Amino acid sequence: MAVAVMLGGGCHDDGNDGDSGSSQGSETGDPTEGEPLGPSGPMPLRRLNQVEYNNTVRDLLGDVSRPADDFTPDTPGESGFALAPIVTEVPARDLMRAAEKLALTAVQDLGKLVSCDLAGQELACVQEFVEKFGRRAFRRPLQADEVSELVELFKHARGELGLDVAGSMGNLLQVILLSPRFLYHWELGPAAPTVDGGAIALNDHELAARLSYFLWATMPDDALFAAADAGELRDPAGFEKQVRRLIADPRARDAVFSFHLQWLNLTSFQSAEKDGSLFPQYGVDGVKQSMYDQLHAFVNHVVFDAGGSLDLLLTADYTFADERLGNVIYFVPGFGPEMTRMELDPEKPRVGVLGLPIVLATHSFFGATSPVKRGKMIRERLLCQPLPPPPPNVNNTPPMADFGNTTRGIYDKILAQKDCAGCHELMNPLGYAFENFDPLGRWRPSEFGELIDPSGHIAGIPGDPTFNNATELANLLADSDEVRRCVATHWLRYALQRKEITADADALAEINQKFEDADYDIRELILAVALSPAFRSRTPSEGEELAP
Repeated sequence: MAVAVMLGGGCHDDGNDGDSGSSQGSETGDPTEGEPLGPSGPMPLRRLNQVEYNNTVRDLLGDVSRPADDFTPDTPGESGFALAPIVTEVPARDLMRAAEKLALTAVQDLGKLVSCDLAGQELACVQEFVEKFGRRAFRRPLQADEVSELVELFKHARGELGLDVAGSMGNLLQVILLSPRFLYHWELGPAAPTVDGGAIALNDHELAARLSYFLWATMPDDALFAAADAGELRDPAGFEKQVRRLIADPRARDAVFSFHLQWLNLTSFQSAEKDGSLFPQYGVDGVKQSMYDQLHAFVNHVVFDAGGSLDLLLTADYTFADERLGNVIYFVPGFGPEMTRMELDPEKPRVGVLGLPIVLATHSFFGATSPVKRGKMIRERLLCQPLPPPPPNVNNTPPMADFGNTTRGIYDKILAQKDCAGCHELMNPLGYAFENFDPLGRWRPSEFGELIDPSGHIAGIPGDPTFNNATELANLLADSDEVRRCVATHWLRYALQRKEITADADALAEINQKFEDADYDIRELILAVALSPAFRSRTPSEGEELAP
């Protein structure tokens, strides 16, 4: 049965990498620009993205069908991280179809859905279901009028519409799953919030939901709900206890993977293709999935199993591979179907996360490498230095492969152009470091019979440091304070789902200090972000009713 519901709520560039996730402040990640500081920042109203929707219906209903995979795709928001699109006609149809299918599946086994006696005490059981299920679906206790409204909807379906119990329960479920209170991140309590010093402290259930979606990309579990019910999350010690528990839980591994996938601008990887005539190996069954799985295995090993060091993330001299990657990418046979640690060949300089095939393949073209795409990713995602758009009337068509001339030779010609040099000087030399790796991420010592020169420099940071290959570049980045601050900034953006603003400056400074004090342990960085006032409070929204 259909349910009607309101769902509102200058340089040459060789490829569009999507939103840069650039800072609103300076190129060093400082958002203040000399402005006076405020008490907190806004909490944007946003809809569950695809990953969050799938995970939430999995934990709410036990449904593992992943309906959001068929939704209108998420796109990077201004923060650089996944944002569900505005609900127009097509997304509305996606949500309605998903709710209908989820409800139809759920009511096939009413005994599993409800824990009370629907047959003997129908309305009492429905009210109990609404209170318990609604509390989990809306991530907070329901108010009395919300419970009454939903129970009346069930009664209407049973009476005026003449539906049986299963049909009426299905109708009720659809309404809950289509409610903005389920679909959006804004778990308001029953009372108008109080402003203290210009900021609103999030209530316990808001904190529980914000924390669970940050670290697990799903709704709170029973223990987190219980802590919120008991008022433990407004206490800093109680909140930190829950943060540490969630970080230690295996579910945090998927969130850490999701962060790195989006931070390094790899979300287009699954749909990216390569020229089959030049790179038939890319079409070997499962190779792309293995690249994807390798990123998951590597970043979670570093963060959770090997000390969590940012330095190790960028400079590890080993990786993980299975038989497909061993045969197709590394030319090292003997691996099995599971990801297994593999020591990297020092004669083929490649280390850390930037040396993974998924990174090198995503930031390449259909049939060629791209120093600009690779360099732009490093400039914007590791140094937080946004690049300006191409100047007017400049040809920004990607250069064609010139057989007999190396890729570096082609892109050096761009650097020689007066209108392009300023911007390309920030990208090309960084990208040159990875020219030893083809569009699949395979090692190549030469191109068209000429030895590849992977040397370059990092313009725009103190000392203009130079490097001779990708390994040396990775070590320079790992030692860079700019990179450390940028990584912390991206984790804050990921948590808040917005860019940092002036009001976040104190919180960001404290996060950076705690990251430094922890010897750049990524787990401690995540903890510092969650404990920050930027995460635990917000400014009032325009027109919001506040407590006197």
